[in-house]
Amino acid sequence: MSEEDGDIEITMDDFARRFSMRPAKLMWFLGAGVSAAAGILTAWDMICRFKRELYITQRKVSPQAVGDLSSPAILATLDAFLAESDTLPKPGASDEYSALFEATYPQEQDRRTYIDHMIRGMKPTQGHLALAAMLRAAHCNIVWTTNFDHLLADACARTFDTTAALNMASLDGTLLAGELALLQKS
Repeated sequence: MSEEDGDIEITMDDFARRFSMRPAKLMWFLGAGVSAAAGILTAWDMICRFKRELYITQRKVSPQAVGDLSSPAILATLDAFLAESDTLPKPGASDEYSALFEATYPQEQDRRTYIDHMIRGMKPTQGHLALAAMLRAAHCNIVWTTNFDHLLADACARTFDTTAALNMASLDGTLLAGELALLQKS
């Protein structure tokens, strides 16, 4: 990535110097890796599972026939299945995750149950706890994430002994992230 793309890369030592000068002015963005470290499937993992479920039910094949999702041959079979479909997205399409999720579980309630089952019993990692400690120490004040799990909130609850100090926004909530950012400035 380059500055021409609008992205700026900095070295680790540069980051350390910047962080030491303005810790509370830096925001953190958590991606799937932090959830994956806790044992939660990534979107890619779920896409592969959705492909497999659709393949099994539509082609009426044994789950064991496509059980190993680490196999390039099985992934190629699943991609070929998608590529020939008139209703499913082509492999790699920008809407692949959402379209396959909805095709596999057409009802919103079933999709919510799938996610709830996936994150049930998961515990915050050392990374979650370290970030919660940074929040408590005011070394950062905003964390953005696309993750659907509650692990950072759980880590904050352990670190702060409450969640009262947290302001959270989500797509299905009433408080918008922009409003929270404005609250942080005041």
